[in-house]
Amino acid sequence: MLKPDADFRASVGPIEYQGGEFAHEPGWYVEEVEGLNDGASASPDEVPRDRGEGQYDIPNRLDDARSIRLSGFAYAESLGDLGRMAREHGALLALPEQSDALTWIEFGEWFTTDVRRGPSWRFTRDGDTGFANFTHRFRAPSQVFFGVEPDRASGTDVYVRNRGTIPTAPVITVTGDMPGGYTIYGPGGRVYQVAASLAPGQVDVIDMSVGALRRNGVIVTGVYGSRVDVWTIAAGARQNQALLPAAGFGSMTVEVFPAFF
Repeated sequence: MLKPDADFRASVGPIEYQGGEFAHEPGWYVEEVEGLNDGASASPDEVPRDRGEGQYDIPNRLDDARSIRLSGFAYAESLGDLGRMAREHGALLALPEQSDALTWIEFGEWFTTDVRRGPSWRFTRDGDTGFANFTHRFRAPSQVFFGVEPDRASGTDVYVRNRGTIPTAPVITVTGDMPGGYTIYGPGGRVYQVAASLAPGQVDVIDMSVGALRRNGVIVTGVYGSRVDVWTIAAGARQNQALLPAAGFGSMTVEVFPAFF
């Protein structure tokens, strides 16, 4: 449990949190943060060696979700307003299918991760003072969180840097007039081929985390060539990607959102 930085701010849906000193203004004031800077939670497979010392060296699994807790106090100028904050707290991500982005600033940088409501929320009034203590718990299904500002480069032969601490898949946006399709060459000899023509005004967006191609916002099939590799940019590395049209001309913009544990 850590006291947040003075510049700490966060938001989920309609609720906005802030750290630092009490500003004597209505709001949600965070006094303790847990789970944002704890790193990855590993689940080891522990198999003892037969008739020997120690265990077999089996890779860790990252099976756990990320558990996040924000605790502090809410302040309202009237009991009616405090009641509305209580109802807002009670409904936040309460339905089974609901999820939202938790976005926060810490260490001078914005981060984000998708969360669902966790167990044991609390909202306790402090008499008739307009104050209430709260605890909000969130479950992020993935332990990975992202910076909101990507590294970006445009052209036909570009280098982009991954400012994160784990390998991250780029997102590539392709435009131009390429009657015979195009090929993108990635790091490590990887190749992504699009055999279908790309006409002026059309926009291809390729998410390298899954290899899916959206043309004008719609996932398409039957446009691929013989190789459709996916790739990531290594943590801390600056790596090259190149676009080669089969005919005509084109350009791409490569974005890498830094990812962290």
